[in-house]
Amino acid sequence: MFVKPEPHHVEKREVARLHRAKRKDFREEIWLRDNGRCRACRYLLSLAGAHVHELQPRSLGGSALASRNCITLCAACHNRVHRHTLRITGNPNRQIRLYETNSANGHTRMRKNF
Repeated sequence: MFVKPEPHHVEKREVARLHRAKRKDFREEIWLRDNGRCRACRYLLSLAGAHVHELQPRSLGGSALASRNCITLCAACHNRVHRHTLRITGNPNRQIRLYETNSANGHTRMRKNF
């Protein structure tokens, strides 16, 4: 016997599908704004190889769909950010600052302004 899904389950699925569609379009928008390059190392990326990183996490009030909160990174730089060896600050629509952390002594130094 087939049980029809509860209406709120259907709504949740539809909301999730719409969010994925918006996120896909937004990802391309950020990639185009950043000229298809990693904002940290300037490596030229295909859209499929680009990672969109949120400068301020959603858990701390950041938006996953705000251009002022997201930048394009290559996989290597995105991994460095999440391993805390690269820190990025600033406004992606204007200028960002990159800081490298030396894992041996924990010191941080500014690398570049973009």
